Amino acid sequence: MIKYFLIFLVFFLVTLSHAVPELRAVSNDTLVLWVMDQDVNSRTTLLKLMRKYTRQSGTPVKVRFLDWASAFSELQKTLSQKAQDNEYPDVLQLGSTWVSHFAKSGLISPMTSILNSIDTSRFYPEALKASFVSRGEIMYSMPWFMDVRGLFANETLWKKLNLSDKDINSYSKFYGVISAVAKSNVKNEDGQKVVPFEFGVKNDWTGSQQMAPFLWNFGGDFLSETPLGFRSALCDVRSLNGIAHYLKLLTDKENSPYNLSENSSEAAQRFVRSEQLMIFGTSELIHKITVEKNNQAKNKSEINPLARDGIIAIKAPKGPAGNFTFVGGSHLALPKNSDVKKKKKAQDLFLFMIRADN
Repeated sequence: MIKYFLIFLVFFLVTLSHAVPELRAVSNDTLVLWVMDQDVNSRTTLLKLMRKYTRQSGTPVKVRFLDWASAFSELQKTLSQKAQDNEYPDVLQLGSTWVSHFAKSGLISPMTSILNSIDTSRFYPEALKASFVSRGEIMYSMPWFMDVRGLFANETLWKKLNLSDKDINSYSKFYGVISAVAKSNVKNEDGQKVVPFEFGVKNDWTGSQQMAPFLWNFGGDFLSETPLGFRSALCDVRSLNGIAHYLKLLTDKENSPYNLSENSSEAAQRFVRSEQLMIFGTSELIHKITVEKNNQAKNKSEINPLARDGIIAIKAPKGPAGNFTFVGGSHLALPKNSDVKKKKKAQDLFLFMIRADN
């Protein structure tokens, strides 16, 4: 019996060695795409899109996923060098606020040669602004997706507390509501205490995006333009007023106890667990609560708490200058120092990815 088993094992291993493809470096015909990991099943979605591209074009694509925390420095280091190997990116994702830096540094190519192939009219003007350096005329990237921050609330808890938009339409009212919620010791359906509000800024790149509406709502800004050029506007009176309100909320340990000890992703997870009433976040939260259609058949403990409670968008507090929010997201760009022999194919992949149907 042992003899026959060993013969079978050898046969199986030989067969397996032929069935599994050999691991090789990326060929010269393969395009390399560098993107950041967006969470919420983004890997599966993007790889599926790349398989679609390969079927249509015949060109394989290797995707490398970067972590947002280290992506900027890794891109800076890599793009500063000429393409030396087959792992060098041919197309890449940049945070919208990064584009001007990489363009000014000469590390990404202008869109000039392919601009006639793009219908720029279908892109939101605010998103397109990030494609330029200051008020220049040369485009260096195209928006891939938008990231608009808004105020969301747990629908069940919001209704349970009998709240409405008018209850938080000013900063003083907003502070009053979160203070009242903290003192009333509100609990969710699972018996967990509910935090009124949280930003989550520890080691987090979204801090400036969270602070921006406070600046703008009070008439301030990050920069101001003068006859001598741009200067910092953070020390202007209106900016300081906005920053003071932001810091008041950020350092409020009674009403937002986890602001300085968690990052925005952890704050989002707390909101998804229905342990937080309100959050200043993005539509990504809607994807986080997706559950199977037949969730009635699932155990109650297996259903996502926020999917059970529901999510609603509410109007954020208004300041003296208005009610603004941050429009960001990600752009696609073409590295300037990439392999010249692959540039035409790289442009083709770029145009495929920004097509409306993709």
